[in-house]
Amino acid sequence: MIFNATGIGARDLLNDREVYPTRGDLVYVRAHAGFEVPFEIMQHMAFYGEAGTHYAFPRHGELVLGGSFVEGDSSLEIRRDACEEILASFNRFYGLKAK
Repeated sequence: MIFNATGIGARDLLNDREVYPTRGDLVYVRAHAGFEVPFEIMQHMAFYGEAGTHYAFPRHGELVLGGSFVEGDSSLEIRRDACEEILASFNRFYGLKAK
């Protein structure tokens, strides 16, 4: 069994023009010392926002938020508007106020 894990590089490596980039944005939120992930987040780690499905994954010392999915976009630039929408969607879903 062979796994091709070349990602978008497979387009050129295998001359496969059906392979296309898809962009996904993540927001990393650092937790303060002693932070415990609230049960509500653990219970609903994926939720539907206005821009589609968003998710929250707690990790040691941080919370990873995501959910953008843009087909055909291979840009590596940080998109502030996408990050702000992910944060806003998270805050709306959990009833939090942005600081």
